[in-house]
Amino acid sequence: MYKKFDNMKRTIKIYLTVAFFAFFSGCALMYLIQKPDEFKTETKYVKGETITDTVYIPAPYSEKKADKEKLVPVYKKDQTGKETSEIDTIKSKDATIDDWNIERKYADIVFNNENGKFLYDITVQNNKLSNFSYTFTPMQKVTTITKAKVFQPFASAGYSTLDIASVGGGFFYHNFGIEYQFQRDFRYNDTGHSLGIKYRF
Repeated sequence: MYKKFDNMKRTIKIYLTVAFFAFFSGCALMYLIQKPDEFKTETKYVKGETITDTVYIPAPYSEKKADKEKLVPVYKKDQTGKETSEIDTIKSKDATIDDWNIERKYADIVFNNENGKFLYDITVQNNKLSNFSYTFTPMQKVTTITKAKVFQPFASAGYSTLDIASVGGGFFYHNFGIEYQFQRDFRYNDTGHSLGIKYRF
């Protein structure tokens, strides 16, 4: 009689466990089915191939002569060798010619941002632009939209050193998961059910 009563209690526990799991799983699935899809947006910048080139030097579109002649100033010196405030016209003209023949190079970064990096390198001589080269490395904005794996089902199986085998499954919603296992105890020839929760870090 007691054995029959124990079997009845075990059967009731099994039915209650299965019913609870079925009810909970059904509610969760209904919620997930009705919930709109979630998407993950990832934006990154991809460096393109660097372009280096030399620009053709055009003729100036405007030229204007100064109202007053301007020389590179060279000042006269007194008998002691001290520089005075009087300009030495001859030496100033020579200095202006020397300055006119000097080759000057300029280089700088025009911009370096999400559009890329642009550098220029120019040469000026004889009061004219003699060379203009540049280097441009473009950056391409790439936006990837992927459907987030919100709901992920899984299956499981295991065996314990206590001679208990189990099979089951469940699902993850984001990082929170629920698992059901059917367990078989080979030592006592008995079965059981397990319901657990999981969390992914």
